[in-house]
Amino acid sequence: MWACDPRGREGPVQFSIALRSEQLDTGNVFGDFNVCSESDAPGDLSDCYDGNFGTLFQHTFSYAVADILARVDPACRCFTETASNGDYQVSFRVTRVDDGREQPGVLNDQDAFNPVVYRSGSLSTGLNGGFDFDAGAVTPAANADLVFSRSGGTFFLTPGGGAKIWVGNATARGYAACFAQRMSANYVTAQVNVPADGAHACYITGDGRVGELRITMLRVSPLNGNASLELSFTTWQ
Repeated sequence: MWACDPRGREGPVQFSIALRSEQLDTGNVFGDFNVCSESDAPGDLSDCYDGNFGTLFQHTFSYAVADILARVDPACRCFTETASNGDYQVSFRVTRVDDGREQPGVLNDQDAFNPVVYRSGSLSTGLNGGFDFDAGAVTPAANADLVFSRSGGTFFLTPGGGAKIWVGNATARGYAACFAQRMSANYVTAQVNVPADGAHACYITGDGRVGELRITMLRVSPLNGNASLELSFTTWQ
């Protein structure tokens, strides 16, 4: 089921899984209590005597939107989870399905050869400004995926709000490479030097989407030292 924030914001997907053992078809009656008789449907424990079934595994799972987006395999729009409790193990698959904005049956799955673009464009900000690659906009530092700053003569990009960055070179990696490494140590949350003009960097947004940027130009005024950073970007769904 969907669990929503009291203020109406999007909430995590939460569900519980229980694995129980039942003794069926006993035909035994204890007082007025039917002990999991043959007529009981599998999984229906309402009529079972307390000592006639046991819980082997039970756990509640919760996934934030960012968790799902970061883990979903675009080939199947799903991910697999395995959980264990003592001698028992449960595996299940979470699949992202069409919502009201998509026509049922339309093939719009994203894969390495046909990635779906969520936002793209060009942005520019001055020192201490930020980039929001989910919204495709310049934003105050507090709301940004990446913040542009300077310390002495060195310029930095600093991820925020759960965002990460993986700096590259003049060759674009593309969706497949950026996505494949999204859970690896290549992506960092620490500040990095602003890449050279023309260099690329993969990123993961605060909402868990994967993208790639290209530095267009780092401008520094020789008169007063003011600086601005221009870049182009693509954020995939």
